[in-house]
Amino acid sequence: MHISAKFWNMAKAPRRDRRAFMTVSPEDHVTAFIAADPDSIWDMISDVTRMGHWSPECYRAIWLTPRRGKGALFLGLNTDRGLRWPSPAIVTESERGKVFAFRASSGVLWRYRLTAENGGCLLVEERITSGEFRYVKAAYRLFLGGYERRIDVLRAGMQRTVERIRAAAENAT
Repeated sequence: MHISAKFWNMAKAPRRDRRAFMTVSPEDHVTAFIAADPDSIWDMISDVTRMGHWSPECYRAIWLTPRRGKGALFLGLNTDRGLRWPSPAIVTESERGKVFAFRASSGVLWRYRLTAENGGCLLVEERITSGEFRYVKAAYRLFLGGYERRIDVLRAGMQRTVERIRAAAENAT
């Protein structure tokens, strides 16, 4: 997926205020400035067993393989509207302090990009749907209140996720 130069220019713009700023774009990107170094943020995000601390939907994740990094498998346990379901995933990118990404069983790619900026870190969470399977939209309509509602929930969840990561990272420093 190509991310426009306009998005990256906006995301990399210097910030006067060290407090978090958050934006959700129609392309399902959320950004947050975090007053912590990228390596420590990456350590938090890449430990999927901590995902339940950040995500309002994925309440637990467990590694399925002893291997970590690209190619590692894990199982995310998700919830919405009182329903719970497993979501196996494979790590597709893993570079400390730079990027952590995984493809969920829905076909969606979740990516966390980190950039050192102004003594802290710019965190960008992306939800890339170009690989999303067709059945996912049908499942959203049948079980999770409709496609538009589900997308709204996911976008709000992304915002809450980066807010929680920011709070945990800044409280740890």
